[in-house]
Amino acid sequence: MKLPVLDKLFLETPLYEAFDISSTDGEYIFELLYFLEKIDSYCPFCDKSSTFKGINAVPQTRDIRIKSYSQYAFFNIDIFPSWINRIHQINLVCTRDESHLMQFSFYLTEDQLIKIGQYPSIADISMPDLKKYREVLSKEKFKELNRGVGLITHGIGIGAFVYLRRIFEDLIEEAHKKQIMLDGWNEEAFQRSRMDKKIELLKDSLPSFLVESKNLYSILSKGIHELTEDECLEYFPTVKLGVELILDEKLEEKRRKTKIELARKSISKIHNDLAKE
Repeated sequence: MKLPVLDKLFLETPLYEAFDISSTDGEYIFELLYFLEKIDSYCPFCDKSSTFKGINAVPQTRDIRIKSYSQYAFFNIDIFPSWINRIHQINLVCTRDESHLMQFSFYLTEDQLIKIGQYPSIADISMPDLKKYREVLSKEKFKELNRGVGLITHGIGIGAFVYLRRIFEDLIEEAHKKQIMLDGWNEEAFQRSRMDKKIELLKDSLPSFLVESKNLYSILSKGIHELTEDECLEYFPTVKLGVELILDEKLEEKRRKTKIELARKSISKIHNDLAKE
């Protein structure tokens, strides 16, 4: 599997994900082990978005890198024997409060980089992005969304796909309950249909992105029945993004309706007040 950019390696890559490395990855390994850059993330301790900075490089190491950076262009175990077959811990501190730490552990062999530890977890870091969906998901479905993200943290891809598919199916059933009350609705035809056809029949009651991306369901189903754990782990960020976009559209529509109702009441009150004058 291709090495991801470092912020994705820290914030999105599940535990026990293994990446093949070669002699040309020396610069990447050095940047990881002596991480000095900054990344943006949610801080569970501050309970808000923040910037984290690496604190792994001692001054003399940084000076060496500046003076002779080319020596790290290639990964050579003869040059860096102390890197091999050991656990490396990468620490990042919150720039709001340096007592707030993110910690990541990697095991490095001659030909692989393996992520073996992380605190806070991916689920903890993702929590603020998920909280908003409480407005458009039932209590049970919101729990399932959290469970799906939590499973990815532990490298369980197929199980995570199960929870996302259940949420997708719940969105379809919610629209179905609305449509079934309408005149001219053909319930028998609906029940006989495959999911893509059901979505077409329900398109007036579904978020437009769901209708446009109805093949998302087939991807989720294939993940459960055919794909490997590794394939599900690889595809999960994309399918999760698809589900989130559907939920974002529902959330936006709900908030829009709330604003419209508030505006109607306010306008009516002002009109009545002026009429009294």
